[in-house]
Amino acid sequence: MSKAKEYKKIIEENQNKCANPHIGVIIKRRRKDLNMTLEDVTKGICCVSYLSKLEHGTIVPKKYVLNEVLDRLNMKEENLRSKNEYIDIIQKCLIEIYYGNFDVIYEYFENISDVESIHYTDIIKAIYHLVVGNLNESEKFINKALVVKQDFAEEELTACILVSALIAEEKHKYKEALDIIKTIEYTYINNIEVEKLKAITLCRIYLMLGMYLSLSNALIIYEDLCMKTIDYGGLVEAKEQFGLSLAYNNEEKAALNICELVKRVLDKDSADDYLKNIYIALKKPNELLKKCNPKDYEKLWAYNLLKEKNKCREILEVIRLEDMPDTKTQLFVQSMMKKYLENEHFYIMFLKETYYPWVLQHGYYEEAKILKDIIVDYLIEDSRYKDAIKILKDFKKMK
Repeated sequence: MSKAKEYKKIIEENQNKCANPHIGVIIKRRRKDLNMTLEDVTKGICCVSYLSKLEHGTIVPKKYVLNEVLDRLNMKEENLRSKNEYIDIIQKCLIEIYYGNFDVIYEYFENISDVESIHYTDIIKAIYHLVVGNLNESEKFINKALVVKQDFAEEELTACILVSALIAEEKHKYKEALDIIKTIEYTYINNIEVEKLKAITLCRIYLMLGMYLSLSNALIIYEDLCMKTIDYGGLVEAKEQFGLSLAYNNEEKAALNICELVKRVLDKDSADDYLKNIYIALKKPNELLKKCNPKDYEKLWAYNLLKEKNKCREILEVIRLEDMPDTKTQLFVQSMMKKYLENEHFYIMFLKETYYPWVLQHGYYEEAKILKDIIVDYLIEDSRYKDAIKILKDFKKMK
Protein backbone atom coordinates (compact mmCIF):
# COMPACT_ATOMS: atom_id res chain seq x y z
CA MET A 1 0.00 0.00 0.00
CA SER A 2 1.38 3.43 -0.94
CA LYS A 3 1.98 6.00 1.81
CA ALA A 4 -0.76 8.25 0.39
CA LYS A 5 -3.34 5.41 0.46
CA GLU A 6 -2.27 4.50 3.99
CA TYR A 7 -2.92 8.07 5.16
CA LYS A 8 -6.32 8.16 3.46
CA LYS A 9 -7.25 4.91 5.20
CA ILE A 10 -6.21 6.26 8.62
CA ILE A 11 -8.23 9.43 8.06
CA GLU A 12 -11.31 7.43 7.04
CA GLU A 13 -10.97 5.03 10.00
CA ASN A 14 -10.73 7.89 12.49
CA GLN A 15 -13.58 10.02 11.21
CA ASN A 16 -16.28 10.46 13.88
CA LYS A 17 -14.27 8.26 16.24
CA CYS A 18 -13.09 9.33 19.69
CA ALA A 19 -9.41 8.83 20.48
CA ASN A 20 -8.38 6.61 23.40
CA PRO A 21 -7.31 8.54 26.50
CA HIS A 22 -3.68 9.48 26.52
CA ILE A 23 -2.21 7.49 29.44
CA GLY A 24 -3.73 4.15 28.45
CA VAL A 25 -2.48 4.44 24.88
CA ILE A 26 1.08 5.24 26.00
CA ILE A 27 1.12 2.29 28.42
CA LYS A 28 -0.26 -0.09 25.80
CA ARG A 29 2.27 1.12 23.22
CA ARG A 30 5.15 0.64 25.68
CA ARG A 31 3.92 -2.86 26.62
CA LYS A 32 3.70 -3.84 22.94
CA ASP A 33 7.18 -2.44 22.25
CA LEU A 34 8.56 -4.68 25.05
CA ASN A 35 6.59 -7.71 23.76
CA MET A 36 4.94 -8.08 27.18
CA THR A 37 1.49 -9.58 27.75
CA LEU A 38 -1.12 -8.14 30.10
CA GLU A 39 -0.24 -10.96 32.50
CA ASP A 40 3.48 -10.06 32.38
CA VAL A 41 2.75 -6.50 33.45
CA THR A 42 0.03 -7.12 36.04
CA LYS A 43 1.61 -10.04 37.96
CA GLY A 44 1.70 -9.06 41.66
CA ILE A 45 0.26 -5.59 40.93
CA CYS A 46 -3.36 -5.85 39.83
CA CYS A 47 -5.71 -8.07 37.84
CA VAL A 48 -5.49 -8.34 34.05
CA SER A 49 -8.91 -6.76 33.53
CA TYR A 50 -7.81 -3.67 35.51
CA LEU A 51 -4.85 -3.05 33.18
CA SER A 52 -7.02 -3.77 30.15
CA LYS A 53 -9.53 -1.13 31.27
CA LEU A 54 -6.68 1.29 31.97
CA GLU A 55 -5.31 0.78 28.44
CA HIS A 56 -8.74 1.29 26.91
CA GLY A 57 -9.32 4.43 28.95
CA THR A 58 -12.42 3.25 30.80
CA ILE A 59 -10.95 3.80 34.30
CA VAL A 60 -8.75 6.38 36.01
CA PRO A 61 -5.91 4.36 37.61
CA LYS A 62 -5.01 4.63 41.26
CA LYS A 63 -1.73 6.43 41.81
CA TYR A 64 0.13 3.52 43.46
CA VAL A 65 -1.04 1.04 40.79
CA LEU A 66 0.00 3.39 37.98
CA ASN A 67 3.46 3.88 39.54
CA GLU A 68 4.02 0.11 39.85
CA VAL A 69 2.87 -0.48 36.27
CA LEU A 70 5.23 2.25 35.03
CA ASP A 71 8.07 0.72 37.05
CA ARG A 72 7.35 -2.72 35.52
CA LEU A 73 7.49 -1.13 32.06
CA ASN A 74 10.71 0.76 32.95
CA MET A 75 8.97 4.09 32.43
CA LYS A 76 8.91 7.38 34.33
CA GLU A 77 6.07 9.77 35.00
CA GLU A 78 7.62 12.27 32.56
CA ASN A 79 6.79 9.74 29.84
CA LEU A 80 3.17 10.66 30.53
CA ARG A 81 3.62 14.30 29.57
CA SER A 82 0.21 15.56 28.52
CA LYS A 83 -0.99 14.90 25.03
CA ASN A 84 -1.43 18.63 24.43
CA GLU A 85 2.19 19.29 25.43
CA TYR A 86 3.45 16.77 22.87
CA ILE A 87 1.15 18.09 20.15
CA ASP A 88 2.34 21.62 20.90
CA ILE A 89 5.99 20.52 20.48
CA ILE A 90 5.17 18.72 17.22
CA GLN A 91 3.48 21.82 15.80
CA LYS A 92 6.38 24.03 16.90
CA CYS A 93 8.80 21.68 15.14
CA LEU A 94 6.81 21.99 11.90
CA ILE A 95 6.87 25.77 12.22
CA GLU A 96 10.66 25.68 12.70
CA ILE A 97 11.00 23.54 9.55
CA TYR A 98 9.17 26.28 7.65
CA TYR A 99 11.42 29.02 9.04
CA GLY A 100 14.58 26.90 8.85
CA ASN A 101 15.33 27.28 12.59
CA PHE A 102 16.79 23.81 12.95
CA ASP A 103 18.63 24.57 16.21
CA VAL A 104 15.25 24.79 17.96
CA ILE A 105 14.33 21.35 16.60
CA TYR A 106 17.64 19.96 17.89
CA GLU A 107 16.72 21.24 21.38
CA TYR A 108 13.29 19.58 21.26
CA PHE A 109 14.95 16.35 20.15
CA GLU A 110 17.46 16.49 23.01
CA ASN A 111 14.62 17.01 25.50
CA ILE A 112 12.78 13.84 24.42
CA SER A 113 15.75 11.65 23.41
CA ASP A 114 15.73 9.82 26.77
CA VAL A 115 11.95 9.43 26.86
CA GLU A 116 10.69 5.95 26.01
CA SER A 117 9.35 5.54 22.51
CA ILE A 118 5.72 6.61 22.07
CA HIS A 119 4.06 7.86 18.94
CA TYR A 120 4.41 11.54 19.91
CA THR A 121 8.16 11.26 20.46
CA ASP A 122 8.52 9.17 17.30
CA ILE A 123 7.11 12.06 15.26
CA ILE A 124 9.51 14.53 16.90
CA LYS A 125 12.42 12.17 16.20
CA ALA A 126 11.26 11.81 12.58
CA ILE A 127 11.31 15.61 12.19
CA TYR A 128 14.80 15.80 13.71
CA HIS A 129 16.21 13.13 11.39
CA LEU A 130 14.57 14.84 8.41
CA VAL A 131 16.27 18.18 9.06
CA VAL A 132 19.70 16.59 9.66
CA GLY A 133 19.38 14.59 6.42
CA ASN A 134 18.89 11.07 7.84
CA LEU A 135 15.95 10.35 5.54
CA ASN A 136 15.77 6.60 6.14
CA GLU A 137 15.79 7.13 9.92
CA SER A 138 13.10 9.77 9.58
CA GLU A 139 10.96 7.39 7.55
CA LYS A 140 11.52 4.62 10.10
CA PHE A 141 10.20 6.79 12.95
CA ILE A 142 7.19 7.95 10.91
CA ASN A 143 6.29 4.33 10.15
CA LYS A 144 6.69 3.50 13.84
CA ALA A 145 4.40 6.37 14.84
CA LEU A 146 1.75 5.23 12.36
CA VAL A 147 1.38 1.91 14.20
CA VAL A 148 -0.73 3.76 16.78
CA LYS A 149 -3.66 5.00 14.73
CA GLN A 150 -6.52 5.18 17.22
CA ASP A 151 -4.98 7.94 19.35
CA PHE A 152 -3.91 10.18 16.49
CA ALA A 153 -4.95 13.78 16.79
CA GLU A 154 -5.36 15.62 13.48
CA GLU A 155 -2.25 17.70 14.29
CA GLU A 156 -0.16 14.51 14.56
CA LEU A 157 -1.54 13.05 11.37
CA THR A 158 -0.83 16.34 9.58
CA ALA A 159 2.76 16.21 10.88
CA CYS A 160 3.22 12.63 9.62
CA ILE A 161 1.83 13.56 6.20
CA LEU A 162 4.02 16.66 5.86
CA VAL A 163 7.18 14.87 7.01
CA SER A 164 6.51 11.94 4.66
CA ALA A 165 5.97 14.35 1.76
CA LEU A 166 9.18 16.21 2.61
CA ILE A 167 11.11 12.91 2.76
CA ALA A 168 9.78 11.95 -0.70
CA GLU A 169 10.67 15.43 -2.00
CA GLU A 170 14.21 15.17 -0.61
CA LYS A 171 14.52 11.80 -2.37
CA HIS A 172 13.32 13.51 -5.60
CA LYS A 173 10.20 11.33 -5.69
CA TYR A 174 7.99 14.25 -6.61
CA LYS A 175 4.91 12.36 -7.76
CA GLU A 176 4.91 10.34 -4.54
CA ALA A 177 5.38 13.55 -2.52
CA LEU A 178 2.41 15.14 -4.30
CA ASP A 179 0.16 12.10 -3.69
CA ILE A 180 1.06 12.13 0.01
CA ILE A 181 0.64 15.84 0.68
CA LYS A 182 -2.70 15.97 -1.13
CA THR A 183 -4.16 13.68 1.56
CA ILE A 184 -4.11 16.72 3.90
CA GLU A 185 -7.12 17.91 1.90
CA TYR A 186 -9.07 15.40 4.01
CA THR A 187 -8.11 16.97 7.34
CA TYR A 188 -7.93 20.40 8.96
CA ILE A 189 -4.76 22.35 9.72
CA ASN A 190 -5.42 24.69 12.65
CA ASN A 191 -2.09 26.53 12.48
CA ILE A 192 -1.37 29.12 9.79
CA GLU A 193 2.41 28.53 9.87
CA VAL A 194 1.92 24.79 9.33
CA GLU A 195 -0.50 25.67 6.52
CA LYS A 196 2.31 27.74 4.97
CA LEU A 197 4.68 24.78 5.22
CA LYS A 198 2.14 22.68 3.34
CA ALA A 199 1.57 25.41 0.72
CA ILE A 200 5.25 26.12 -0.02
CA THR A 201 5.99 22.39 -0.20
CA LEU A 202 3.18 22.02 -2.73
CA CYS A 203 4.59 24.96 -4.71
CA ARG A 204 8.05 23.38 -4.90
CA ILE A 205 6.62 20.03 -5.99
CA TYR A 206 4.38 21.58 -8.66
CA LEU A 207 7.38 23.52 -9.97
CA MET A 208 9.53 20.37 -10.22
CA LEU A 209 6.71 18.48 -11.95
CA GLY A 210 6.09 21.31 -14.42
CA MET A 211 2.46 21.69 -13.26
CA TYR A 212 2.40 25.46 -13.73
CA LEU A 213 -1.36 26.05 -13.51
CA SER A 214 -1.48 24.20 -10.17
CA LEU A 215 1.65 26.09 -9.11
CA SER A 216 0.01 29.44 -9.84
CA ASN A 217 -3.05 28.50 -7.77
CA ALA A 218 -0.89 27.24 -4.89
CA LEU A 219 1.23 30.41 -5.00
CA ILE A 220 -1.86 32.59 -4.65
CA ILE A 221 -2.84 30.66 -1.50
CA TYR A 222 0.72 30.82 -0.16
CA GLU A 223 1.05 34.57 -0.81
CA ASP A 224 -2.27 35.18 0.96
CA LEU A 225 -1.03 33.24 4.02
CA CYS A 226 2.23 35.23 4.01
CA MET A 227 0.34 38.52 3.80
CA LYS A 228 -1.76 37.54 6.83
CA THR A 229 1.36 36.90 8.91
CA ILE A 230 3.51 39.68 7.38
CA ASP A 231 6.04 37.06 6.22
CA TYR A 232 8.26 38.99 3.79
CA GLY A 233 10.71 36.10 3.37
CA GLY A 234 7.85 33.85 2.32
CA LEU A 235 6.56 36.45 -0.14
CA VAL A 236 9.99 36.70 -1.78
CA GLU A 237 10.16 32.90 -2.10
CA ALA A 238 6.67 32.88 -3.63
CA LYS A 239 7.69 35.53 -6.17
CA GLU A 240 10.86 33.55 -7.05
CA GLN A 241 8.82 30.45 -7.82
CA PHE A 242 6.22 32.46 -9.71
CA GLY A 243 9.00 34.00 -11.85
CA LEU A 244 10.36 30.54 -12.67
CA SER A 245 6.86 29.34 -13.53
CA LEU A 246 6.45 32.23 -15.99
CA ALA A 247 9.89 31.52 -17.48
CA TYR A 248 9.06 27.86 -18.08
CA ASN A 249 5.87 29.08 -19.80
CA ASN A 250 8.03 31.30 -22.09
CA GLU A 251 6.57 34.50 -20.65
CA GLU A 252 9.97 36.15 -20.74
CA LYS A 253 9.10 39.79 -20.01
CA ALA A 254 6.89 38.97 -17.02
CA ALA A 255 9.48 36.53 -15.63
CA LEU A 256 12.30 39.09 -15.90
CA ASN A 257 10.12 41.81 -14.30
CA ILE A 258 9.55 39.57 -11.29
CA CYS A 259 13.26 38.70 -11.31
CA GLU A 260 14.14 42.42 -10.99
CA LEU A 261 11.79 42.77 -8.00
CA VAL A 262 13.22 39.71 -6.25
CA LYS A 263 16.87 40.66 -6.87
CA ARG A 264 16.44 43.84 -4.80
CA VAL A 265 16.07 41.84 -1.60
CA LEU A 266 18.60 39.05 -2.33
CA ASP A 267 22.34 39.09 -1.80
CA LYS A 268 24.47 39.10 -4.98
CA ASP A 269 25.15 35.33 -5.07
CA SER A 270 21.50 34.45 -4.54
CA ALA A 271 20.41 37.01 -7.13
CA ASP A 272 22.89 35.60 -9.69
CA ASP A 273 21.69 32.07 -8.99
CA TYR A 274 18.07 33.13 -9.42
CA LEU A 275 18.78 34.96 -12.70
CA LYS A 276 20.71 31.92 -13.91
CA ASN A 277 17.69 29.70 -13.21
CA ILE A 278 15.43 32.14 -15.09
CA TYR A 279 17.66 31.99 -18.17
CA ILE A 280 17.88 28.21 -17.98
CA ALA A 281 14.07 28.03 -17.87
CA LEU A 282 13.86 30.45 -20.80
CA LYS A 283 16.54 28.47 -22.68
CA LYS A 284 18.62 31.62 -23.16
CA PRO A 285 22.24 30.35 -23.16
CA ASN A 286 23.85 33.60 -24.39
CA GLU A 287 22.30 35.64 -21.57
CA LEU A 288 23.29 32.94 -19.09
CA LEU A 289 26.92 33.07 -20.21
CA LYS A 290 27.07 36.89 -20.20
CA LYS A 291 25.41 37.70 -16.90
CA CYS A 292 25.83 34.84 -14.46
CA ASN A 293 29.45 33.66 -14.72
CA PRO A 294 28.30 30.03 -14.57
CA LYS A 295 30.37 27.09 -13.39
CA ASP A 296 31.78 24.64 -15.93
CA TYR A 297 28.80 22.29 -15.94
CA GLU A 298 26.48 25.29 -16.43
CA LYS A 299 28.66 26.53 -19.30
CA LEU A 300 28.37 23.04 -20.74
CA TRP A 301 24.58 23.33 -20.63
CA ALA A 302 24.76 26.67 -22.49
CA TYR A 303 27.33 25.58 -25.08
CA ASN A 304 25.33 22.43 -25.80
CA LEU A 305 22.25 24.55 -26.62
CA LEU A 306 24.45 26.78 -28.79
CA LYS A 307 25.86 23.66 -30.52
CA GLU A 308 29.42 24.79 -29.73
CA LYS A 309 31.00 21.34 -30.07
CA ASN A 310 34.62 22.39 -29.52
CA LYS A 311 33.84 24.34 -26.35
CA CYS A 312 31.78 21.42 -25.04
CA ARG A 313 34.73 19.06 -25.66
CA GLU A 314 37.14 21.45 -23.89
CA ILE A 315 34.99 21.39 -20.76
CA LEU A 316 34.33 17.64 -20.90
CA GLU A 317 38.04 16.81 -21.12
CA VAL A 318 38.72 18.38 -17.71
CA ILE A 319 35.40 18.10 -15.87
CA ARG A 320 35.07 15.46 -13.11
CA LEU A 321 31.81 13.61 -12.49
CA GLU A 322 32.51 13.31 -8.76
CA ASP A 323 32.52 17.13 -8.50
CA MET A 324 28.94 17.41 -9.72
CA PRO A 325 26.48 18.75 -7.11
CA ASP A 326 23.79 16.09 -7.61
CA THR A 327 22.80 12.97 -9.54
CA LYS A 328 20.79 14.90 -12.13
CA THR A 329 23.76 17.09 -13.07
CA GLN A 330 26.04 14.06 -13.11
CA LEU A 331 23.72 12.25 -15.54
CA PHE A 332 23.56 15.34 -17.76
CA VAL A 333 27.37 15.58 -17.89
CA GLN A 334 27.67 11.85 -18.62
CA SER A 335 25.20 12.21 -21.48
CA MET A 336 27.29 15.08 -22.91
CA MET A 337 30.39 12.88 -22.66
CA LYS A 338 28.63 10.25 -24.74
CA LYS A 339 27.49 12.88 -27.22
CA TYR A 340 30.73 14.81 -27.76
CA LEU A 341 33.49 12.35 -26.83
CA GLU A 342 31.94 9.19 -28.27
CA ASN A 343 29.09 9.23 -30.82
CA GLU A 344 25.37 9.85 -31.21
CA HIS A 345 24.38 6.19 -30.86
CA PHE A 346 26.04 5.87 -27.44
CA TYR A 347 24.51 9.21 -26.46
CA ILE A 348 20.95 8.12 -27.32
CA MET A 349 21.40 4.70 -25.69
CA PHE A 350 22.62 6.38 -22.48
CA LEU A 351 19.56 8.64 -22.53
CA LYS A 352 17.24 5.71 -23.19
CA GLU A 353 18.71 3.20 -20.73
CA THR A 354 19.95 5.44 -17.88
CA TYR A 355 19.12 9.14 -17.91
CA TYR A 356 15.48 9.02 -19.13
CA PRO A 357 14.36 6.22 -16.69
CA TRP A 358 15.94 8.11 -13.78
CA VAL A 359 14.21 11.37 -14.76
CA LEU A 360 10.86 9.56 -15.07
CA GLN A 361 11.32 7.86 -11.69
CA HIS A 362 12.05 11.16 -9.95
CA GLY A 363 9.27 13.13 -11.63
CA TYR A 364 11.26 15.75 -13.57
CA TYR A 365 8.53 16.42 -16.10
CA GLU A 366 10.22 19.18 -18.14
CA GLU A 367 13.46 17.22 -18.42
CA ALA A 368 11.58 14.05 -19.35
CA LYS A 369 9.68 15.86 -22.11
CA ILE A 370 12.94 17.06 -23.74
CA LEU A 371 14.66 13.66 -23.47
CA LYS A 372 11.57 11.87 -24.76
CA ASP A 373 11.56 13.93 -27.97
CA ILE A 374 15.29 13.36 -28.59
CA ILE A 375 15.06 9.57 -28.06
CA VAL A 376 11.82 9.09 -30.03
CA ASP A 377 13.11 11.07 -33.04
CA TYR A 378 16.27 8.94 -33.15
CA LEU A 379 14.39 5.64 -32.77
CA ILE A 380 11.91 6.52 -35.52
CA GLU A 381 14.76 7.44 -37.88
CA ASP A 382 16.29 4.06 -37.04
CA SER A 383 12.92 2.34 -37.76
CA ARG A 384 12.67 1.12 -34.15
CA TYR A 385 8.99 1.88 -33.80
CA LYS A 386 8.23 -0.48 -30.91
CA ASP A 387 10.96 1.10 -28.79
CA ALA A 388 9.68 4.57 -29.68
CA ILE A 389 6.12 3.63 -28.67
CA LYS A 390 7.39 2.30 -25.32
CA ILE A 391 9.18 5.59 -24.63
CA LEU A 392 5.95 7.49 -25.37
CA LYS A 393 3.89 5.17 -23.17
CA ASP A 394 6.32 5.58 -20.26
CA PHE A 395 6.07 9.35 -20.59
CA LYS A 396 2.26 9.21 -20.70
CA LYS A 397 2.23 7.28 -17.40
CA MET A 398 4.15 10.14 -15.83
CA LYS A 399 1.25 12.52 -16.46
